[in-house]
Amino acid sequence: NCKVTSRFAHYVVTSQVVNNANKAKEVAFDVEIPKTAFISDFAITADENTFVGDIKDKVTAWKQYRKAAISGENSGLVRASGRTMEQFAIHVTIGPRSKATFQLTYEEVLRRKLTQYDIVIKVKPKQLVQHFEIDVDIFEPQGISKLDAQASFLSKESAAQLIKKSFSGKKGHVLFRPTVGQQQSC
Repeated sequence: NCKVTSRFAHYVVTSQVVNNANKAKEVAFDVEIPKTAFISDFAITADENTFVGDIKDKVTAWKQYRKAAISGENSGLVRASGRTMEQFAIHVTIGPRSKATFQLTYEEVLRRKLTQYDIVIKVKPKQLVQHFEIDVDIFEPQGISKLDAQASFLSKESAAQLIKKSFSGKKGHVLFRPTVGQQQSC
């Protein structure tokens, strides 16, 4: 979910995973965000408990994560690397017959170039997703004269069918909600 007001973008990425196995499993939540963005919140909800992100030095964080993972506890670790985008990989050990929900919030001031700005949202689910959605609301007090949405993994014909976009006056909206079948064809 992305809300943009006067070139300030507020993103919330939510993902839920389920471990149907009889033993604990490690899963990864990978998100790429622009280098110009900053994380304002991160939380993991597992077994009806919410864990809010805490920043630690790399060595301390890694030791704490491994200790929790070895003992079968729910645990998470965030790492960042990249040039224009930053890759955040959150690894969590999920208990048997449990689910976990990840919620990452990040924000950025969008740079305007020749009266326009770009919003980049990178999503790589690595599998088919039952409830997949990218929803962007835009409010621009100066008005919106053009709104375009593209997906590098879709043909122009597919993009025209799958990406819904509209704008009027100061408000714009983009929605991408492919079914599992549509994801298979992508």
